[in-house]
Amino acid sequence: ATSTIIDGYLHNTMYHGLGTLELNLRAGGYDRPMLISHNSGGMAQLNSTDALQTVHSGPVAGIAASEHLSVEGDLGNIVASDMGGTSFDIGIVTADGERYYDFHPVIDRWLVSVPMVHLVTLGAGGGSIATYDQLHDSIKVGPESAGSDPGPACYNRGGLSPTVTDADMLLGYLDPVNYAAGRIELNPSRAEMAIEDNLEDHFDLDPIGIAKLIKQSVDHNMANGIATELRSRGFDPREFTLLAYGGNGPLHCCS
Repeated sequence: ATSTIIDGYLHNTMYHGLGTLELNLRAGGYDRPMLISHNSGGMAQLNSTDALQTVHSGPVAGIAASEHLSVEGDLGNIVASDMGGTSFDIGIVTADGERYYDFHPVIDRWLVSVPMVHLVTLGAGGGSIATYDQLHDSIKVGPESAGSDPGPACYNRGGLSPTVTDADMLLGYLDPVNYAAGRIELNPSRAEMAIEDNLEDHFDLDPIGIAKLIKQSVDHNMANGIATELRSRGFDPREFTLLAYGGNGPLHCCS
């Protein structure tokens, strides 16, 4: 029942958007079938696609690409890690080609009956907000996110909360002038102000020191998430290669 209700709510918006895309492709001279990625790992044309099959289909497509790269590069076991603006998705690709599925996944807070390639999602993305954890006297990152609007404080769009992207920029990992090929000019003073206003009272550190704590915290959360997922399935993390992608994956994978 929940699957049917959610599918009903999503269907009209999804079908209209993807139907318009298909018409635009036709108008642009593309005459082949438009295939939609499914969260089961497969693909189908629009008239054979339910709305629920598209939920998390982007990260699942990343796992399919990781499988391809694993075979092409003879990489063996892979942890596919997709770090975007709001979340960090972990998927497992084994050398023997075995896939892991959730047969009753939870979407938001609703249990549905659509088989989906297994993913673990953490609230660790570029837009994840850093706050003071009073209980542990430390930095807490996520799960709240600044999203893309207003986005991180350094985007200069009105964001007031310090995020992982703000920390990355203050630490020199992002070029404020050439970010997004120069389409978005970052504002370092906004990032510094957000950290000072929200976190400086709790730590005897300057904004750069606090930015280091933010990066260490989010990197630790992701590393711990990967190790927990692998060990819970009986794998040794040392036997896996980390394949990092998404907007922020390559930025954080080394640490």
